[in-house]
Amino acid sequence: MRDDPEWLTKARSEGRILSETWAGAPPASAPSATPAHVPAEDRVALPRPEPAAVTIRTDSVRLVIELDVPIRLVSEANAGGKLGAKIGRKSKVKAAVKAALPKLAEPIPLPVVVTITRLGGKQLDADDNLPRACKPVKDVLAEFLGVQDTGRDPRVRWKFQQRPAYSAGCRIRVEFRGG
Repeated sequence: MRDDPEWLTKARSEGRILSETWAGAPPASAPSATPAHVPAEDRVALPRPEPAAVTIRTDSVRLVIELDVPIRLVSEANAGGKLGAKIGRKSKVKAAVKAALPKLAEPIPLPVVVTITRLGGKQLDADDNLPRACKPVKDVLAEFLGVQDTGRDPRVRWKFQQRPAYSAGCRIRVEFRGG
């Protein structure tokens, strides 16, 4: 028998501990990670974020590039922390988007419409916080397209959207409609 504190033994017997983690292999008397009182048919496994999926569709008039990147976009206006933490969050987002972008032999023809959709739980204010959360993605896409990210270039139209989702992520759509 293990030498556990009395409070831990009591909590286990009352069913207040749903799962435990041990360094190394759990002992033989370890409880299941799934609560015993939940029927098997009611257990739901949430999907894990997949690596970035890239879809490129083209026809004689249109070119569409769609990316799903499993990153969490946070509005820096609402995020606390020190400056180093903010820089680190932005760097991780930029690195994930750069890694997900396809390597194209030719540059994308302009003009384009770029739609950045934030996927996640809590909705952000569409006027202030949503564009601010999408700014690192916009920076990388502007570099990819070869334009300034100021938003004043008439060849690129930036659109920001958000959708509720179980897994945080970012959906990027770059669309060229030729004439």
